[in-house]
Amino acid sequence: MPVVLSQTFRAIIHSRMAVGISKYRSQYRDADVVLFEPDADDSEIFFTNIFSYSMRARLCAHAYDRTRRDILRRRHELEPILARHGIRLRMDVLQDPNRRIGLHPKGRAGVLPAVWRLPLAAAELRDTLVDLKRWLAAKDRAPA
Repeated sequence: MPVVLSQTFRAIIHSRMAVGISKYRSQYRDADVVLFEPDADDSEIFFTNIFSYSMRARLCAHAYDRTRRDILRRRHELEPILARHGIRLRMDVLQDPNRRIGLHPKGRAGVLPAVWRLPLAAAELRDTLVDLKRWLAAKDRAPA
C-alpha cells in the first residue's frame, strides 16, 4: 500500500508541477525557468518507499548523484542561463566521482548522535540563510 500511495502522490505532484511551470512561462515571459527532475526510468527514485524514514538518506544520496550528472550533461544549456544570474557551474564539483551528499559543507563527515542532528541541521540552515541574505544584498548593491 505505501508504494501505491507513493506513486499516487508523485503523479499528483508531477501533474501540478507541469501546470505550474506552464503558468510561470506564460506569466513571467522574461524569467528563466529551469527544471530538474528524475529520469522516467529511474526505479530507485520511483519505487522507493518515501514513507520509510530509513530509506530517505539513501534516496537523497542517489538523487544528489543523479542531479550532479544531469547538470554536467546539460551544462552547455545551463551555463548561459545561470550566468545571467551570476551563477557559475563548478566543474570540479560536478566531475568529482567521490563527492557525496553526506559530507558536511565544511568538509567534516561522520555520524552524529540523533540528539544533535536537528540542532546541527537548524544551524546549517541558519548559516545558509545568512549566506543567501548576504549574496542577495551584494547583488542589489552591484551595478546593473
